Amino acid sequence: MLRATSEDDVVAGVRLARERGWQVAVRSGGHSWAQWSIRGDALVIDLAACGR
Repeated sequence: MLRATSEDDVVAGVRLARERGWQVAVRSGGHSWAQWSIRGDALVIDLAACGR
């Protein structure tokens, strides 16, 4: 999981995922008790701290 704090973090995460052949899943609020954003073979980018 990547806890992004800026747009640059998100860009770097997407580039890393592309280089490694991973899918990207986005988590934005942290309120999914069922963890819908969790995926196998994917980088989860947590946007909860972006824009603070």
